[in-house]
Amino acid sequence: MTRDEIAHIMQETSGQHWGDEAHFQRFAARLLKAEQDRCCQIIYGMCDSDNVAQRTVDKIRRGE
Repeated sequence: MTRDEIAHIMQETSGQHWGDEAHFQRFAARLLKAEQDRCCQIIYGMCDSDNVAQRTVDKIRRGE
C-alpha cells in the first residue's frame, strides 16, 4: 500500500475528531480491509480453480 493510499484512508476515516480512539479504530479497520481486498485480488489471479480461490479468500476475510 502506498503512502498516498494510506493518507487517503486516513482522510476518509477522520470524521470530526481526528486522532481520538474511534478514529484510530476506523482507520485500522479500513487499512485491514484494503489489505485483505488486495490479497484476495492476487489470490484470484493466481489460482487455477475459482473454488480454491474462493475458499482461500473466505479464510482471509474471516481472519484465519
